[in-house]
Amino acid sequence: MIDNINLKINGKDTKVNVVRYFLNAEQRYLIYTLGEKDEAGYIKLYVSKMEYNPLRAVSITDEDEWYRIKDLIKVTIKENQKNSALSIVDLNYSDIEGIEVVDSKIFKLVDNMVEILSSNKKLFEDYSGLLVDNADVETDEEEKKGISYKKLYFEEIENRKLVEEDLKKAIDIIEAFRDKIKEVNKLLK
Repeated sequence: MIDNINLKINGKDTKVNVVRYFLNAEQRYLIYTLGEKDEAGYIKLYVSKMEYNPLRAVSITDEDEWYRIKDLIKVTIKENQKNSALSIVDLNYSDIEGIEVVDSKIFKLVDNMVEILSSNKKLFEDYSGLLVDNADVETDEEEKKGISYKKLYFEEIENRKLVEEDLKKAIDIIEAFRDKIKEVNKLLK
């Protein structure tokens, strides 16, 4: 399995080593390294989350989310050390080949911990070289029509999130009204 992919970092195509690309709480996260090591032997790692409209990697700005991801990294390391089932769902990182990285959170781990965090990744089949002629025709047709099914897929995921957020807000409003109605009924009795 190839761990290297190209990402666009600071406008430049950059080869990175994917440590983990996973799904957690319906959000996709990427942990990667550029192979940078400090004088104490720690490896510099970058964590980004996927943003879908447009598809790109952005920094985790919410501190609660960042703490949850750091805890999840620790849990994943422990699960790999024990050879137990993982709490995270690995994703096929070839799907994000070439995307733009806007920003990332940075943290460091000892070399052997990076290896443990990176181990036990789910294997995905690479079908990119199959049916090249048909794939080229479909891509040309998509380009002529201005259609990107990958982009549409990620936009649909983002739209679904927005609908779910609106639904949750509506449910909260309804529950607040229900509570007020109960209070009024108690006063009327």
